[in-house]
Amino acid sequence: MSQEAQSFVIGPTGRKLTLADLPAPGTMYWVDRRKAEVVAAVRGGLISFDQARSRYMLSAEEFISWQKLTIRERKSRHTSEHESHIISHH
Repeated sequence: MSQEAQSFVIGPTGRKLTLADLPAPGTMYWVDRRKAEVVAAVRGGLISFDQARSRYMLSAEEFISWQKLTIRERKSRHTSEHESHIISHH
């Protein structure tokens, strides 16, 4: 079974994310949102783990730390939204 690359994935903000939306190869300055975009691109099959590591000169450990960061942010955002929903309905 062949694996075809996806033309887009849904990024961390809920918008479509294409290769053109990703940071330029060799990017050295990273903000959390851009890290989350790269993680989403790998998870969704837009680029492979190896492509991300090569494109952004990342160690496996660094990429894994980005994954952990995005998981924590998602959990934190979900908890905050849930708490806001509960508060607004009381």
